[in-house]
Amino acid sequence: MYDTRKKLVLDYPFFGTLALSMEIKETYSIPTLSTNGKDLRFNPDFTNSLSQKERIFCFLHEIGHIIFMHHFRRGDRDPDIWNMAGDYAINIMLSDSVDIDFPENCLIDAKYTGWSTEKIYDELYDKYKDQVSEQTITVTMSGEGEGDNDDQGEGDNDDQGEDDKDQSTTDQVNTDQKSDFQEKLEAVKQSGIVEDAPKDLPQYDFESSVSAAISVNNMSSASKIPEESSLARQLEEMTSSRVPWRAVLQRFMNQACQDDYNWCRPNHRFSQATNGIIMPSLYSENKIELAIVFDTSYSIDMRQCSLFFAEFKSLIKTISYKKLHVMSCSDYVSNFQEFYPGQEIEYKPSGIGGTASAPVWKYLKDKQIRPTCLVYFTDLEVFDWGKDPGFPILWLADSRTEKNFKRWENQVPFGEAVFMRKE
Repeated sequence: MYDTRKKLVLDYPFFGTLALSMEIKETYSIPTLSTNGKDLRFNPDFTNSLSQKERIFCFLHEIGHIIFMHHFRRGDRDPDIWNMAGDYAINIMLSDSVDIDFPENCLIDAKYTGWSTEKIYDELYDKYKDQVSEQTITVTMSGEGEGDNDDQGEGDNDDQGEDDKDQSTTDQVNTDQKSDFQEKLEAVKQSGIVEDAPKDLPQYDFESSVSAAISVNNMSSASKIPEESSLARQLEEMTSSRVPWRAVLQRFMNQACQDDYNWCRPNHRFSQATNGIIMPSLYSENKIELAIVFDTSYSIDMRQCSLFFAEFKSLIKTISYKKLHVMSCSDYVSNFQEFYPGQEIEYKPSGIGGTASAPVWKYLKDKQIRPTCLVYFTDLEVFDWGKDPGFPILWLADSRTEKNFKRWENQVPFGEAVFMRKE
């Protein structure tokens, strides 16, 4: 695989530059290849059995997982079906972006063109969800059926025979589906699988690697990424921004957290000298409580979600605060956590469903929490806004809402909304 990486650098400069940022590890603990976003692991027995063209495809495919941030985006989804969905998304991207030979059994279907990995996953999960752990269940059911036959009376034999026919037909359908499922799993394994990112992997240092790879690609005389390809559009989205959402976030936080002067604690000390004019008091007690809410509905782009959180954590280092409240919400609140100054802030959004903000306001009220300000990362497709909780709110809209942002923005009943394009 080391020679394959050199080949990528020469013939596919964009992918080759990204490959140089990965650590290649030889191991016999996996059957084929895998990546967790940090390194590429390979079984030499497997890769030695491949042709050079097949090794190039596998390397490009694994880098595709990293480009799409599949190692960060899986969440609570089934890992096997997530790998399938990722393979479909990657192979469609590679098909119109690079000139390579595809293995005969690789997962590619034109109908998934333009689909997100999450959307592909949802369709595959609906089709295969009963087979993810069906092997043991099927054996158990078969054993129960044999035991029941001994207790059947003569009068029930005809009905039982009909039931056996129906069950036989059902079993045959399940067998055919399982065969299809197993074949897809084997195709996934042959291309190389994606694992969850290690906890110590910075989620968005990768963007600097992408920028460097784009620069190398533009200057190279070798094979370049076609401007009209899906990969080119993906890269443009990753590296461009027309709205400075970071600046809006910083302005919002600074404006809401001005704690140098507090009119709630008037300073009567100078009231005589100022003819009764009450001045604000300057106090050192830190009363600022910040809050973040992650919308975990189906359409959320977790790559952007992590980018926002990284930016937020960087920003609050400049703010003196008492407590940080973090929670997830789809149509219910989950994974509520609190952090204090000096504490390492690590958080993984959880939960899945529709989009409602009303549960957040109720949850905070029940816990008697009134934050100084709250930032809500969401797709803005909210079906239940609830009533204005009475504190500053910034709705940071996920890029998936770009086409509908104006419409959603006009429907926001309170707070301020800004569209999050990538810089």
